[in-house]
Amino acid sequence: MNALSVVVLAVIALAGRIESVEITDCGSVDGKVTGATVDDCGVGDEYCTLKSGSTAGINIKFDSSVDTASAKVKLWAVIAGQTIEFPFSQSDACKDWGVHCPVAKASHQEFKLKMPVETSYPKVKLHIRVGLEDANGKLLICQEIPAEIK
Repeated sequence: MNALSVVVLAVIALAGRIESVEITDCGSVDGKVTGATVDDCGVGDEYCTLKSGSTAGINIKFDSSVDTASAKVKLWAVIAGQTIEFPFSQSDACKDWGVHCPVAKASHQEFKLKMPVETSYPKVKLHIRVGLEDANGKLLICQEIPAEIK
């Protein structure tokens, strides 16, 4: 085995041990998340860094298990064990964030949220819960993301 092969195998072995941010489900009812990413967040990060004064991008791919006429964005911040609903004026996921409505049962969707990180936000570590609520008020999906505002 040549030296290059040894290096490539070592990198592959180490890559499997490097942890990345753990994005977890936080109560999806009417949908199944098939993938979730946060811009500028990846392998080796314990928290996704959200830069004050910037825009954070969150993409969530999911399959719906119900038909619904609408999808509404829901946001929460979990800080020191307290859950605070986050006001968000552009809550129509169908109009603003890439979800195709009406959402059909078994359809594959991609929710592409862009969220401002205001300079007035405190510089803290927190968990962000991002959800989509269907027309009946049930969560289609919900994902929890560990983040740090810097």
